[in-house]
Amino acid sequence: MERGTPRAIRRVDALAPAKALAGPMTTFTPRTSAVEHPERVRAIGAVVTSAVVLVGLLVAAGVVLAQVVDLVGWAFAGR
Repeated sequence: MERGTPRAIRRVDALAPAKALAGPMTTFTPRTSAVEHPERVRAIGAVVTSAVVLVGLLVAAGVVLAQVVDLVGWAFAGR
């Protein structure tokens, strides 16, 4: 190996003997599979649904607070 080779490349080359011992039977396993796709869709759907519910609750809390402020204003306006 050349003297100016970065350390990271030297580490990768140090693993070459282990790869050679693995032989031709090693296979590449993809990161995602067809089985995981529906689960991810459900998870994304759950996140979106919970966000919509949370926004709805915040809007409802704002409406209730506005009604309370209006009621208090009406109650004290008569005096």
